[in-house]
Amino acid sequence: MKHGEIEPGLVATFRGFVGLQLILLLFLLYGELLPNRLRIGGLGLRTRLGLTRVEAGGPQVSTLVLLSLGLLFLALLLAYLSAPPLRRWLTWGYLPLALAANVGLLIVGYHLLASASTLIAGTSGLVLRSWQLFLLLFVPLILTAWQYPFWVVVVFCAGIACLDLALTLSLVRNGISGAALYLLLLFFRTTAFLLVGYLVTRVLNIQRGLRQELAEANARLVRYTSDLEELATSRERNRLARELHDTLAHALSGLAVQLEAAVTQWDSHPGEARRRVVASLTAARGGLTEARRAIKNLRASVLEERGLPGALQALAEAMAGRAGTSLDLVLPPADLALSPVVEQGLYRIAEEALSNAVQHARPSRLLVHLTRSQSGVQLLIEDDGRGSPRPASQQDGHFGLQGMRERADLIGGRLEVEPAPGGGTRVRLRLEEGP
Repeated sequence: MKHGEIEPGLVATFRGFVGLQLILLLFLLYGELLPNRLRIGGLGLRTRLGLTRVEAGGPQVSTLVLLSLGLLFLALLLAYLSAPPLRRWLTWGYLPLALAANVGLLIVGYHLLASASTLIAGTSGLVLRSWQLFLLLFVPLILTAWQYPFWVVVVFCAGIACLDLALTLSLVRNGISGAALYLLLLFFRTTAFLLVGYLVTRVLNIQRGLRQELAEANARLVRYTSDLEELATSRERNRLARELHDTLAHALSGLAVQLEAAVTQWDSHPGEARRRVVASLTAARGGLTEARRAIKNLRASVLEERGLPGALQALAEAMAGRAGTSLDLVLPPADLALSPVVEQGLYRIAEEALSNAVQHARPSRLLVHLTRSQSGVQLLIEDDGRGSPRPASQQDGHFGLQGMRERADLIGGRLEVEPAPGGGTRVRLRLEEGP
């Protein structure tokens, strides 16, 4: 806790205690002001509090004055505790001043009322007054132990004991025996105060330690969250790079091939060149649409329209038709109920693998199998072409294989790229657990 900082809720509790004291004094003042014939209830209350004379008579002027002054003092103290500017100006001295004023009022005011009402008439009066002060001073003790360390509680107990003792000895009318009895009662009360203060300070110290640990944990969590956001941003950049590669890069690559062929056939076969230009225009529009879709939600539109099996079927048939190869296609009869992230990853890996096979391997047959068993989901893509001369991740400017591995890691899969039997390349993705 910072220097001068008051524990949460302490001032509000203090205000409530002062308010209760105000109500108590109002009842006492009301009992004093009632006529003798109507003062039965007030008399009973004051008798229980030990604030009445043995003889009958009207209200004592000194008692009325003391009660009125007590009410005024408590009202000022309540206003003091309700003034935030004073708390800011006095800083560390704000609470000690209020506690000292309230404790002084309780002890001195009680002794003055006792003197005005001839309270101390014997041993029973000493015992009664000791217990009454114990109850009145218990709340200030708790407030002191709530805010300050134990040595301050010791000073608090010693201070109220010395003040109470000095005022009591000046009023004792029973000689040495009365003083000895009150010293014994004062000793027990101080011992009880010290024990309660120690327990309260110990519990509060433990609470402050836990609060400090919680604050440190929150600070670490904030740092961790910041690091996590940076990591998520980095992953999102990589994901965007893969999405752009899978959309714009593929579309532009196919467009470049078609336009190169159109240029070479422009003079000799103008009709074929025109057909390729039209096909290039169609491909460009499709790539632009797909790029816009990827930018919007980074999810292929065909997945939204057809689901994963339908999307893979359309993709495989389009790739096989473009390459003029046969197609061995095996798909599940129904949707696999995978999460959108997993479906996106499977589709993009299949798209990258088929695109690499068509563009680089020149296959005569393509195989696309998507199956699900008790062990999980498996995607198998195979071609019988010439194979990749070197890993795609090592080719300048190409990130196909690297992107597939990253996608596989993101969806919790295991990617295997190996030569197929009889030539070609086999790409196998295994998801050991279903969604």
